[in-house]
Amino acid sequence: AYFTKGESDQAIYYCEQALKASRKIGNRQREAQALFTLGEVFSVGCMSENARQYGQKALEIFEQIGSPEAETVRKTLAKWGS
Repeated sequence: AYFTKGESDQAIYYCEQALKASRKIGNRQREAQALFTLGEVFSVGCMSENARQYGQKALEIFEQIGSPEAETVRKTLAKWGS
């Protein structure tokens, strides 16, 4: 929600919290989603390298767990220049 409202700092904070929580409970799907959302937030600013790194990590997890979301991330990474 913060991302769509343009509040990047808040979006990053809550994505990082979601990432920590998903790792703590071992939810790989949520971990990948949090990573990808972080990538999306960073892609809007001048942090395209961070965006690609988070997106690539998300893609690796989505592929490992066989998630159909991997294709969306692949397409987005192509747009980001990865």
